[in-house]
Amino acid sequence: MNAICPLCEKSQYSLLYDNPGGWLSQNGVAAKFYICEVCGLVARLPGVQTLEDFYQLEYWGERDLSPQRFLKLSPRHARKIRYLMETTGESFDGETILDLGCGFGHTSATLHQLLPKSQIIGVEPSLQLADCLTKYNQSPDMKFMAGSLETLGPAFRHKAKLIVLDSVFEHLTNPVQGLKLLREVLAPGGYLLIESPEVMEPGHFGLNYFFRDFHLFYYSLVTMRAMLNKCGFQMMAQTVGDPFRYISGDTQGAIARPQEPPPVIDPSTFVNPDEVKRIRSRIATESRKISGVATMVYRYKIRRPLLAWGARVRHLGRA
Repeated sequence: MNAICPLCEKSQYSLLYDNPGGWLSQNGVAAKFYICEVCGLVARLPGVQTLEDFYQLEYWGERDLSPQRFLKLSPRHARKIRYLMETTGESFDGETILDLGCGFGHTSATLHQLLPKSQIIGVEPSLQLADCLTKYNQSPDMKFMAGSLETLGPAFRHKAKLIVLDSVFEHLTNPVQGLKLLREVLAPGGYLLIESPEVMEPGHFGLNYFFRDFHLFYYSLVTMRAMLNKCGFQMMAQTVGDPFRYISGDTQGAIARPQEPPPVIDPSTFVNPDEVKRIRSRIATESRKISGVATMVYRYKIRRPLLAWGARVRHLGRA
């Protein structure tokens, strides 16, 4: 592939995993994922060219938009926010907080519950979701808008004490440019809270489920730290697993803040052949497992029908 790696700025990608799509993948779409042989950053190539069309038509286009799907409080998100406050020593209450790519608003609602004096601003690229969030929101301290990081504009310059990117960073088409824009939006002394898949932790459901066509980059702990350092951020904390954990497996969490002035870093410092070998070895090991396939078959082809059958039996018994 002739694509340029945004981390090391070299063009030495080679195939890491070919997801054929089908029912064991996230949404049935085939996609190929390549690893930079210089630094270890994993990329979906070619990437999604028009994210606007993707989010409007493919990603959220056929989801359930009923009111009960929106603005739900989440214990999992609450654990992440408490971890952030404990790690930084900051309360964040009374501050402006930006929830970028807020989806159904679960993180925003949880932030509002834990930090009731804060102004929560949710930004969502899907027009449908943004409209629903505005419609269902009943708090004057939460606001929602359709848009993206690139469309925030000068009104958001140095505005947010905290920016949350929950399952968003892997969607950025240009992470370097994205992080530069995030620096402009952060207030002095502000923080980023990032949750993103960890390429060394593919989870329980197999590689076809893990490598999703709408994820443009996959980071290890090493390449995440390198990307943040390249763009002038200091890593304050980084972890895998609790409190960054889904039912499908562990993700990585990162807390970072801008360095002032931003350092000038030579891209050649990101050369890391050992990281490339580590990632290749891990994915090769996972590709030989059938546990992910077995889990998916059990979950969707056996457990769900059995639960549905049991519910019908109980209902008939009460009738």
